[in-house]
Amino acid sequence: MTYDGFSEIVIEGYLRTYHIKETMKEPGRSFDEVWKMTGMKDWFEWVEDVNE
Repeated sequence: MTYDGFSEIVIEGYLRTYHIKETMKEPGRSFDEVWKMTGMKDWFEWVEDVNE
């Protein structure tokens, strides 16, 4: 499966649970992968940059 395919599964799962660790269980992906695929990593990096 492609990255896009996995990211669709992850995003759909996150929209159902709104919980990173619960979302990790379905596709069997790591925390870091789910964190990136949901956009959380980018958002927190942006917040850190804005607040510096």
